[in-house]
Amino acid sequence: MDEEWRELGRTTVPDTLLRVAKGTVELLGTVDSAQRKLSAFIHVVLSLQRGDADAINWDDVREQPNAGTMLDDAHGELVRLRELHHMASQVFVLYGTRLQMPGLDVDSGPLWQTWQGHSGETFGHALRALQSLRSAASHVRASRDALLMARSLLRLSPDDWAAWVSAALNLWRRATWEATKAMVSARRMRDAVTVELEDVWRVLNR
Repeated sequence: MDEEWRELGRTTVPDTLLRVAKGTVELLGTVDSAQRKLSAFIHVVLSLQRGDADAINWDDVREQPNAGTMLDDAHGELVRLRELHHMASQVFVLYGTRLQMPGLDVDSGPLWQTWQGHSGETFGHALRALQSLRSAASHVRASRDALLMARSLLRLSPDDWAAWVSAALNLWRRATWEATKAMVSARRMRDAVTVELEDVWRVLNR
């Protein structure tokens, strides 16, 4: 039975953490693409703010912007990666407990404490990235709704039109800011899980 646990720890844990690291790199690409779409659209909203209502394709606005879809996809992928990371962490704890390895003593083992600290960092960065992705996607949709509201007021109330366009611009900028925060947290997650993988190998090869 111990041999089975040893094999599980030596294969499942590092392989899963490696998948999380690679998945985070791919996730960064998705968020970067969303950011570029956000940046490409903001000049349209600025044109509207200057009073050029013909600068926007309202049919495109009515549909959810591609940036929002990408952010949703990134959020879903990050949820999956976090679950994989949690599974690997649980297996690693059981591995150390089952084999009663001194370096994994929960209370005082230096190897355990080092790994535990980096594992906690990975989890924390993932959580912050998830929060930022969720916020960014919400602000994209809110900006779209504000633009559609502005359209309905274009001929009726110029002042209300201007107010809603201004709100849309602020929401779009907030979406861009939240996407940037998600990128930063995801990069830190990638770095943390890479260090965590090194910790695991130190334990496995001690």
